[in-house]
Amino acid sequence: MPEALKVRWEFFYTWEMLPFDVSAGPQGLARTLLTVADPLPALEGWLDQGAGRLAPVLHALVAELAGGPTPSPLSHAPLEVSLGDHKVKLELLLLPSIFAPEAWSFTFLEGLLRKPGTFYRGKRVVELGTGSGFISLALLSFTEIERILGVDLNPQAILMARLNAILNGFDAEGREAPNRLHTRFEASISDLLRAPREHGFAADLVIGCIPPGHLPGGGSGFHPGPL
Repeated sequence: MPEALKVRWEFFYTWEMLPFDVSAGPQGLARTLLTVADPLPALEGWLDQGAGRLAPVLHALVAELAGGPTPSPLSHAPLEVSLGDHKVKLELLLLPSIFAPEAWSFTFLEGLLRKPGTFYRGKRVVELGTGSGFISLALLSFTEIERILGVDLNPQAILMARLNAILNGFDAEGREAPNRLHTRFEASISDLLRAPREHGFAADLVIGCIPPGHLPGGGSGFHPGPL
């Protein structure tokens, strides 16, 4: 069987095994998802249900992961980010292929948040190497940025970033949060700035928190100015 057809058939087979069965309820869907070796095709397909319908399942998924070990490659990281008296709690779904937030990423976020609030108001931003979407979602939570496009070469990272935007942008009942995180964030597979340029995404700022050792001299990058 040609490799392309094999991949498509495997996707169809996995999807057939995990339909979005509303009668199972969010908890039932979450528990079923955690029993399969590769939950990604199902999650990719479930995005078509819409953010409001998928959000309760993602919240149930987080509750199941927080309850103890599972055979799933999915994991969960609860975070709290503070800026003065303003605290924001984020829930992240992660995979082994995606960097979990560490000290260097928090340091990068703190540097971004030192800017006055007016600096970001109404701006459009591209985040390079968005990973789980943590930096973008935190930045959107504290500022009046109009929109962030998170890009990454890793398609699994893009899927998780999209799911995390839904998870943190909607409550467990499927109601959109006042901060409109999901509406203000999008994610796209891209080699650096190729996708933003191809899609005509005009950005005021380009940011990127690159893991130490992945750039000459290590660290991260901040590039003010249009693409």
